[in-house]
Amino acid sequence: MAEPMPEFWEDALEVIGASPIAYLATSWGDQPSVRPVTPSYQGITPYIATEVDSFKVRSIGRNPLVELLHWHT
Repeated sequence: MAEPMPEFWEDALEVIGASPIAYLATSWGDQPSVRPVTPSYQGITPYIATEVDSFKVRSIGRNPLVELLHWHT
């Protein structure tokens, strides 16, 4: 069963379309890290292609609390 779309999703898609590059914020201990990524979406779920042994994957494995930001003026 497909997950319901949140009310803000149409607005979010406009921002995502205007700014396809997003910023992924992770942390490693007390050290934050922000990297540009280009996610693709299936419904409201973002997917980010990267190497299995990348810093992003290791960081998320240690602390799955992350932020993904598409920013557009």
